[in-house]
Amino acid sequence: MSKQTTAELPVWIAEKTIAEIARGQSHIPVHVHGYWSDVISVYCRPEWSSFTAKEFTWKLEVTHSAGGRDRDEIEDDVRASELFAQGLFAACQYARLLRSKSAELNAAYLIYRAEVKAEADAEEVAKKHAVDSDFALGEKAAISMLDGLLHAAGIHHIAHIIAYERGDEERHFKIFAREGRDGVIRFFDTSVPISRVNLIKKLATLSVRSFIDSN
Repeated sequence: MSKQTTAELPVWIAEKTIAEIARGQSHIPVHVHGYWSDVISVYCRPEWSSFTAKEFTWKLEVTHSAGGRDRDEIEDDVRASELFAQGLFAACQYARLLRSKSAELNAAYLIYRAEVKAEADAEEVAKKHAVDSDFALGEKAAISMLDGLLHAAGIHHIAHIIAYERGDEERHFKIFAREGRDGVIRFFDTSVPISRVNLIKKLATLSVRSFIDSN
């Protein structure tokens, strides 16, 4: 059976509040008795005349699919088409109602954008604080760590550094020191060869939480 529809109430619109639409829930399904899918849809989206424009309007669309007939629910195609027409008419009325509420949509959308910006600003401040409080390894410690890596690689033939990005608990690089068949130990950033000089430069900028792991 179609969602929320009956023979007596053959059309059901999944109406959304002004705030929900302003926050991006632009799709409003319209269910019609005799069809298993939300065969008609209303879309309400903000639209700008250009990427830099500050003024915007609300674009309204009414769309429908050609399929979705449920003959177990309504066998008669003519009756199903009549109900489909009712659903299409109801969708257009609902779209017109939303168009009349453009001022409310504008106000709700501006509030939403301000909230998003405030959250982004707060995240940026928190990220900066996390970076500032997570000190860089520095060149001297980076050289010492590479010497330790070479020593561990000489014993275990392969060892690696887990080098963390400053201010990030998860993002890290895996830096290897591996002894080749020629007996020379070489450095790799993940699987890419890297010179000692460039590796020191990179390690020096990463977190002091970085460490050698020879397991």
